[in-house]
Amino acid sequence: TTAIANNGTLTLNDGKVTGTNIGVYSTNGIINGGIITGVKQEGVANNGRWGGTLYVNGGTIKSETKAGITSAGTLTVKGATIEGTTNGIELSGTANIVSGKVTGNNYGVYVNHGQSKVTIGEEGGEPSKEEPKIKGETYGLYSVELSTGSISFYDGVLKGQTAAYYGGFTNVA
Repeated sequence: TTAIANNGTLTLNDGKVTGTNIGVYSTNGIINGGIITGVKQEGVANNGRWGGTLYVNGGTIKSETKAGITSAGTLTVKGATIEGTTNGIELSGTANIVSGKVTGNNYGVYVNHGQSKVTIGEEGGEPSKEEPKIKGETYGLYSVELSTGSISFYDGVLKGQTAAYYGGFTNVA
């Protein structure tokens, strides 16, 4: 079962949430803290079919068998720890990964849609070599071929045993 299924707007500030399948399924939400675990599925699933937006400002999100977060909407990560058994984040929407730590046994971030838009770090200012940290056992970032999407890398660290990334960048600072 899913521990929290929400089709409105969810705000989670703290606590421990564990779902036998998905930890949290939400169309719109703000996660400021706590520990969210999905046992058989994702830690957090952000359904973007209706324009879903998810802000992850802190806490730990993990999955014991799948991705830490799957997002088909708009995802913003600031300061959280995201851990996935397959991938840290699986994305078919838009993601802004400003800070935090994202890890996966395959890929840290897996971009699986050609129209996805991904921004890692923030444009302008002195580039950070510390945040965000994105690591996968194979690739830190893996992207399918982009048709109209984009990937911008401004700050942080990408690590993978095969290579830091697979696919190209649209913008690099």
